[in-house]
Amino acid sequence: MRGKPVLVRGATGTIGSQMVDKLLACGSAVRVLTRDRAKAARFSGAVEIVVGELARPETLEAAERN
Repeated sequence: MRGKPVLVRGATGTIGSQMVDKLLACGSAVRVLTRDRAKAARFSGAVEIVVGELARPETLEAAERN
């Protein structure tokens, strides 16, 4: 079950990483927004990783695309 990706902010934290795992287990496409690509490396290949920060709107374009 793919389709439009679900954007998860805070995916490298405790709850966010659990959410990513659950979404992947359900077959969802997942996009994670992170400030640090290295911290999101554990998801590499399974999710789309977007580097950005909510406080810097100019970094969010990739996270918002379809």
